[in-house]
Amino acid sequence: MNKNPQENREFRRKQNRLQVGGIALGLVAAWIAGTLLPTLPQRFTWTTLILWGAALGASLFGWQSYARAGKALTHSENRWLNLAVGAGIPFGVLILLAWLLGSRP
Repeated sequence: MNKNPQENREFRRKQNRLQVGGIALGLVAAWIAGTLLPTLPQRFTWTTLILWGAALGASLFGWQSYARAGKALTHSENRWLNLAVGAGIPFGVLILLAWLLGSRP
């Protein structure tokens, strides 16, 4: 991890711009998918479809943040390992929450 605060600030700014662009692209892609595939808005609401598109767009464009989080845990220079570990953190938390909340009788 980089110890220079100025470089950290620049990295965060760049990542924020990329993620905002990913959100916009995900919104448009979800709208197009919902328009071309009418079964999607019938199965899910438009709000859900649009929100998932925005979330996926932001996640896809924010992959460097996942790699940075993975590097903080693994201390490895292997970019793919760091990316897998970093992306596994939020997905692991979501799976754990779904398991805990969904196992109620």
